[in-house]
Amino acid sequence: MKKLLSLTLALLIAMSVMMLPASADEKVTIQLWIQPWDTFQQEWMNDWVEVYNDESENVRVEVTFVPDSAWAEKLKAAQADRKTPDVYCVNLSNIAKEAALGAIQPLDTYLDESFFDDLQDNFKAAASKDGHYYAYPYQVEAGQVLYYRKDLFEAAGLDPETPPTTWDEVIEYAQKLTNKYTFGYQLNTADGDIAWTSYGMQYNFNGGYCITENWDKANVNNDNYRALLNVFKTMHDLGIVPDAALSNPFHVQPVCEGSVAMMCAGSWNFQLIKDDYPEVVDLIGVAPAPTRDGDYTNVSSAMGGWSLAVDGASTHPKEAAEFIGWLLGGDPEIMLDFCTRAGFGKCSVRKSVSAAVAENEELSSNSWLVTLMDKIVPYGVLEPAFPWDISLEVGQAINRVVVFGQDIDAALAEAETNINNYIELNHTAGTNPSYKGE
Repeated sequence: MKKLLSLTLALLIAMSVMMLPASADEKVTIQLWIQPWDTFQQEWMNDWVEVYNDESENVRVEVTFVPDSAWAEKLKAAQADRKTPDVYCVNLSNIAKEAALGAIQPLDTYLDESFFDDLQDNFKAAASKDGHYYAYPYQVEAGQVLYYRKDLFEAAGLDPETPPTTWDEVIEYAQKLTNKYTFGYQLNTADGDIAWTSYGMQYNFNGGYCITENWDKANVNNDNYRALLNVFKTMHDLGIVPDAALSNPFHVQPVCEGSVAMMCAGSWNFQLIKDDYPEVVDLIGVAPAPTRDGDYTNVSSAMGGWSLAVDGASTHPKEAAEFIGWLLGGDPEIMLDFCTRAGFGKCSVRKSVSAAVAENEELSSNSWLVTLMDKIVPYGVLEPAFPWDISLEVGQAINRVVVFGQDIDAALAEAETNINNYIELNHTAGTNPSYKGE
């Protein structure tokens, strides 16, 4: 009897110990890998992870910043050793591919549907595959935003509050703005630069990119691309753009310095202008990139951006998903803080964050911010996920027409042949992970 009582007592003691709350040392540890990007993003991530760790009773998140140059190798090595991070960043264009490979797990297994209902509709599609949400968008940037000098508009007799909305208007305005000191517009002419900086324009003109959705053949030798290339050719023939770009495509230096009156560049320039050219901030206007018909809701820009996802081999997927939900899909103030630190050139794609901006008197009066969040982001498309060599063929076709004077029809026929050859040689047909069929 004494032995039985001793065993019973030992069992009760063991059960009581199991029911005690976990100590800090016994917390589940979630490993988060993310690329460092800007300093402000590292600080934002560290600050909010610290808040999460202080608030969480049973989970601790550890952040590792892995440079882009080492990312692929480090992640591959971790996967081989079965030591992959629980959460890591995934380019928005690669979510479907990662999901198809089983590299990431569905988030909606652990997160309520309301988290995803808060996303702008175009980014719901980006985050999902086959009826499940596999990642949560973290931040996006618009690749194409129109920047223009209001003072130069006024000097040319143009209304600085009415920027061009069509490419025909751009040509018309640029002729009036061009003089011995200033070009009316700047286009990128290096084939690699023009390939990606024209993504939004290509999608707007063609209703899609330069290959079919199934990636089985080129979709470039048509009247839509002829019209697009004619815009570039006309600008150069009229002498309203410099023969070669006056800056790299990442910075609007020529507009800030007044050597060009208009150009399209990424939204990340919002903060760069404020940091590098504070004296001209009030002279610069921001608008959606021009479109073929003047309707910005028909796609004016391609969007680049990142998401967070749960690794397919994570042993703590519930805790990992709940952290993502807390950080990216929870209190709108967390992402509003991110956007504020970014100068709103990088922004959230959540409806509730847009609503928070609208309710803030100071933010809602910022015309650059309102333009980006209300007129560009909700209608943007993702940068293409097909191989870069295919995109480059379009850039090279434009370059041959503009720089070397090749006939537009010949340039597009050559691009079509080269793209189809690439598809055949690399077995690209049917490999689009986002393709849903006819």
